[in-house]
Amino acid sequence: MIKSSRKHRSKPNFIKASIALSIFSTFTIFATQAQQESTDIEAKEDESQIERVVITARKRSEALVETPVAVTAFSDAALNDMGARKIGDFLEKAPGVSLVDSGSFQQLAVRGISTSLGGNANGYYLNNVPFTGITVPWNPNVQSFDLERVEVLRGPQGTLFGEGAMGGTVRILTNDPDPVEFYGRIDGQYSSTSGGEDNNSFRGMVNIPLMQDVAALRVVAIEEKQGGWIDIVDGEKNYNQIDTSTYRTQLKITPTERMNIEFAYWKSDQDVGGSNRALDDSTIQLADSVSEQGYEQFSASFDYEFDSVNFSYAYGKNELYYDVVTDIPGLGLLDAGIEIKVETHELLFTNNTDGDLDWTFGYYYRDGKREDTIFIENFTDSISPSRSEAQAIFGEVEYHLNKDWRVALGARYFEEDLKVSESGIDISGPFETSYEDEFSQVSPRLIISYEPNDNWLVYASGAQGFRGGQAQPASSVSLANELGIDLPESIDSDTITTYELGSKSTLLDGSLVLEAAAYYSDWEDVPVRFEIISGALNGIYQSEGITIAGLELALSARLSKNLTMNGGLSLMDPKYSEDVPGSSINKGDKPTNISDVSANLSFTYRQHAFQDYDWFGYISGQYFSEREDTSYATYQAGDDITLMNMRVGLDNYRYGVYVFVNNLTDEDGAIGPRSPDVAVRSQPRTIGLELSMQF
Repeated sequence: MIKSSRKHRSKPNFIKASIALSIFSTFTIFATQAQQESTDIEAKEDESQIERVVITARKRSEALVETPVAVTAFSDAALNDMGARKIGDFLEKAPGVSLVDSGSFQQLAVRGISTSLGGNANGYYLNNVPFTGITVPWNPNVQSFDLERVEVLRGPQGTLFGEGAMGGTVRILTNDPDPVEFYGRIDGQYSSTSGGEDNNSFRGMVNIPLMQDVAALRVVAIEEKQGGWIDIVDGEKNYNQIDTSTYRTQLKITPTERMNIEFAYWKSDQDVGGSNRALDDSTIQLADSVSEQGYEQFSASFDYEFDSVNFSYAYGKNELYYDVVTDIPGLGLLDAGIEIKVETHELLFTNNTDGDLDWTFGYYYRDGKREDTIFIENFTDSISPSRSEAQAIFGEVEYHLNKDWRVALGARYFEEDLKVSESGIDISGPFETSYEDEFSQVSPRLIISYEPNDNWLVYASGAQGFRGGQAQPASSVSLANELGIDLPESIDSDTITTYELGSKSTLLDGSLVLEAAAYYSDWEDVPVRFEIISGALNGIYQSEGITIAGLELALSARLSKNLTMNGGLSLMDPKYSEDVPGSSINKGDKPTNISDVSANLSFTYRQHAFQDYDWFGYISGQYFSEREDTSYATYQAGDDITLMNMRVGLDNYRYGVYVFVNNLTDEDGAIGPRSPDVAVRSQPRTIGLELSMQF
């Protein structure tokens, strides 16, 4: 056993943790989104009440406060109030969710389930089409504009959302084309970053009825530049600029009241001049990696409402690419690329009758292809194509025992055929390998819920999730053999089982919505990174597992007619259950990029100004404790981080002008682990102006 040589830092700052706990001690929980205005919100009876949000987290429409699953739902109006530009700007406001965005890559964690290798550990959907990395954790950086809502489901969702939804699932739902009237929206923004370049963005949407009440087209275009702020010592200034282009087109046809047909096309490209990793003074000694990445998606869906059954079919075709060029100290130039093409089909049947029984059944098929290329100067040049074919049948039935008690039981049977080959040349000469394996899994879920009245729900659940296995890169196996290291040629699938007790309640005549959840997860056979050459080349190993105990609290409160408060708190104790032989991971170590404590609090204010204009104000604060990466012996933990944003403005139903300050306190701590002194940093204090118009 090779013991870690890294220095252990102290546990999260307990003073800050105590402050966070005291802030939320009077709260019992949730509804981070209830202030949000959306087309899925029922009409209010009183302006002092929190609005009721309708979600589709179980693939049928349900009120958020009546769904026995831990869900956070962000509406388009709430995202506009925050000034969110991309998904990473708000996901961490959901309890138990963290996102480390290096600029070139995002690492999403839900309830301590995170990975930087292997397939996705958390589900990720654009409308009804899943993104899946095919043995790489890929979360496309979607721009948050003209969205109906974003749902964040916490806990294993393997029964309804399939492979990889172990920690939870993020569902990004866009606004449908409207066949009634022509309208549009334009947003423009300019801002300046302290010590860096300026930023600008243009976002536009137009809705075009093609046939009154029957067909419509909706088009979205986004062009954004995030100016750099990190300097290379004695070299390029502000080199980490990011340019993003995103385009989306949706066509919806409703031939009859019972039938809907929809086609959609997305395309997004991102040029990254360098990652957001730097020293405390926003400098870096050597040039960082330059990368290009993007995604393209075509989808088609059809749904029909029979007298007692709803039927739907969804087809998706995703293409993703990632190319990176960088220098590896001691080895030379690295030029690598990943290209993934995935086609998916899903058939879904749900009942639409009132009664004691609700059910959902479906079939899913996926055909995924991936090709990796890697060139390391004077070391290796290889190409590795892989193919993954998978299918699943799934279903969930909920029975109303009486007016208070419900029992839901579901399961998903999944099977995958994975084929991988690799050929090339390395320091030992030419090589050629191939690998084939099959994986299958049954993922069950049981939910028992008690709802004695319309304002209170208590539930208990047990659920499982899993990922398929993967092949070890042949170049890693070859080099490990040369160095006398025994690496497995393949990695088995990993599974998670989570037990949860939760509560949702509406209090004070509807002006306060609370949610609480306590859970315990047992994540088995977790793939971990194995250092073959420190800081340069890795292999994959498999640990016994990780256990996670956690508590989540969240709330939404209407303090007055004009003022709304939202907050969330997450406490976690994630740790490896055993030492990982041959690696730097020891029993009790924390998994990568996970905070033990995280909390957020925000206030939204709206007051009539004159004529039909309102004054608007928004301020938010967010705290999370230090994060580690115990896979690397030389890495040190990051910092406790506190971030604050503020936005004020004047708007009406057509025009808006806003001034905003992001990272109000100019927090420059290490968001993720240091390696050894370089780490991901927040964009420094940024002050800007935004103008919006609807027509």
